[in-house]
Amino acid sequence: MLLGRISLPAALVTCLLLASPALAAPVPVLSATYTVPTPPTTLVQGATATVAITLQNIGNENWNAAGANPVNLSYHWYDGAGTAVMWNGSRTPLVTDIAAGASRTINASVIAPSTPGAFRLNFALVKEGVAWFTQSAAFIVQIASATTSASYTVATPPTTIAAGGNAQIAVALTNTGNQAWSTTGANPVNLSLHWYDAQGGSVLWDGPRTPLGAAVEPAQSRTVTATVTAPPVPGSYLLRFALVKEGVAWFPPSNPLPINALAGFVATVTPPTLPSLIAGGTYDVPLVLKNAGAAAWNAAAPNNINV
Repeated sequence: MLLGRISLPAALVTCLLLASPALAAPVPVLSATYTVPTPPTTLVQGATATVAITLQNIGNENWNAAGANPVNLSYHWYDGAGTAVMWNGSRTPLVTDIAAGASRTINASVIAPSTPGAFRLNFALVKEGVAWFTQSAAFIVQIASATTSASYTVATPPTTIAAGGNAQIAVALTNTGNQAWSTTGANPVNLSLHWYDAQGGSVLWDGPRTPLGAAVEPAQSRTVTATVTAPPVPGSYLLRFALVKEGVAWFPPSNPLPINALAGFVATVTPPTLPSLIAGGTYDVPLVLKNAGAAAWNAAAPNNINV
């Protein structure tokens, strides 16, 4: 018995082929491994750290670095009880696409929580506007309180400055705290000064600023030259240098430096030994004069100085 051949419509054949599980397109999978050779163990509250991470694409979808839904590296912070304190961490871009099966090492920028304590850090890739990847293993990080302290060394401090006059003073600064001194942004660190009278009363608190010129990391030192203007009234004063994180706080100041603000014209006279004097006589008397003021004595006109 012969069976006749059956012809199926082309549209029906197409539908049957598309419905076959063996021929269906694979479901896109976003999956990654995270390798962190040197995870952070301590950070300062609110500080930004750079962490090297090797990412491997173990899914079957390429990670696009640009476009409407790019893939970026982010992170989550959890407190000791496991509650998320920062879920949507700052982003570190991939820069270029990463194909399925490929790996790349990037430097992630991580901002520490704003409060001290023990926290858990998990890295996680995110396809923006689509989904988060499975996060990395947890890293326990101790967040330390931020400290701002410094040492100030003035090798040759002046003892006198003309009242209202200027002096150039070199100050060696050492960062003895646990956070870098930034010189840019909204809250840079600058060198300032305070003037006190001889009894310790404040004469000038918010002194002029001297920029540091470059950031200073913890345990590093930098020497800057400050232009110091003495108080306008002659007298004895105390000068203290002090760093300031603008808009945030003053650092503890330096030890006081005693400075004498000199008047412009001051003379001291060593008493001479006088001969016996006869009325109407003329005598040469040796006289020792000392210029104890801030201004030079010019011997020539105009405005020459005479005894």
